[in-house]
Amino acid sequence: HCKRDQARHEQDHFAWRGNDFRKGHPAPAPFRGDEYRVRDWSDRGLPPPPEGHHWSYIDGNYVLIAAATGIITSILVSGALGH
Repeated sequence: HCKRDQARHEQDHFAWRGNDFRKGHPAPAPFRGDEYRVRDWSDRGLPPPPEGHHWSYIDGNYVLIAAATGIITSILVSGALGH
């Protein structure tokens, strides 16, 4: 399996469709649900989410969200992955 880490980089925030996504702040409620959730994170070359977190895929970005609070703990820009 090839590592695709070089295709991603972390950032602190992005905006999409009038919503602001910032590390350390809650994700907008509509983006916390199953519609955006990534279940095949390993196939996409993402690290396993910590316990109580999940990856979401939003406008070409992978967003790590704490399930209990909705707080964004990581944002990975991944346009080069082609997902």
